[in-house]
Amino acid sequence: MNTDNLVQNIEDIYSSSTRRKTLVIIGIITTDVALALVSLRLGALPITVRKIASVIISKTFPFLDNNSLTLFERVAVIDIRLPRIIMAIVCGIGFAATGTAMQGVLRNPLVSSMTLGLTQAAGFGAALAIVLDLGLIGGRYLITANSFLLCLVCLGFIYGIVRLRGASPETVILAGIAIGFLFSAMLSFMEYIASEEQIKELVFWLMGGIYIASWPILAFITPVISISTVVLWRHSWNLNIMSAGEEVARSLGINTEQVTRMCMVLSALITATIISFTGIIGFICLVAPHIARMIIGADHRFLFPASCAVGALLLLGADTISRTLIFPAEIPVGITTSLIGIPFFLYLIIRRRRLQWQ
Repeated sequence: MNTDNLVQNIEDIYSSSTRRKTLVIIGIITTDVALALVSLRLGALPITVRKIASVIISKTFPFLDNNSLTLFERVAVIDIRLPRIIMAIVCGIGFAATGTAMQGVLRNPLVSSMTLGLTQAAGFGAALAIVLDLGLIGGRYLITANSFLLCLVCLGFIYGIVRLRGASPETVILAGIAIGFLFSAMLSFMEYIASEEQIKELVFWLMGGIYIASWPILAFITPVISISTVVLWRHSWNLNIMSAGEEVARSLGINTEQVTRMCMVLSALITATIISFTGIIGFICLVAPHIARMIIGADHRFLFPASCAVGALLLLGADTISRTLIFPAEIPVGITTSLIGIPFFLYLIIRRRRLQWQ
């Protein structure tokens, strides 16, 4: 086989692999859309797909409204179900993007916002607002602002330790675990001194939920998550190279410290933005990248969109189950995601030595 034929065969194999991965991603996205339509139908009053389409069309193009829809159908679709579904998708994308970025930059498959202490910090921020009414911003956004601020404080602690000891992945992970235990202890103290009503409110927030979804909240979180996710995706090649080791990456001209810092800051920003509104929703950022990696491989150019699509599917599915399984009651979505994530997490720990990372 001459050189030209060898090059042509390699190009054919690469093109075939790229097409296959692209089709897989399109398939997952199509499943997301199908699940969103199913979720739109489910609720206190099942609404047909035709009526859902009519509501959306009449809202988008008022001159096409035939006045055949009831007020309940309009409110249920536009003001309740649709923003909640979109928020589940957006938050699922954000969680998956952070998990993919953090696992890639630290080269550890068990890294997530929980193992780095960000969720514990957000919980402590909420506890300060609920129990002591302390925060930089008062009013209805006190809990949200506190959670956001404490996530950034947690990242600042980790980054400060990294600056002192060097930005090795092991240092970042150990610092995150230590800071997470610290915030967990402070959260436990807040629960200890809280009144009965305060404990109820705090526990409800810690369970996580997307019931707060609304169009103004979506207008705030969607640009933050979208822009941050795209920036993380642009570092795909750097993450691919860094998977071979920091020395190899540096020899190829990659500023590993800068990439690590950028990915960690953006991941913390996404996590803080989501958790500050939804409460603690665990394991999506851990599970989604692994499912995508099993399906599509470790190339971050394809892994990022695949993980985001899987994350959206998992959180939307969990939220749909949470709000319809024991209707009219609602299970906090954090419980549902944990029931999904914990068995998978244990599976990863058992297989840890055999896990293929590259």
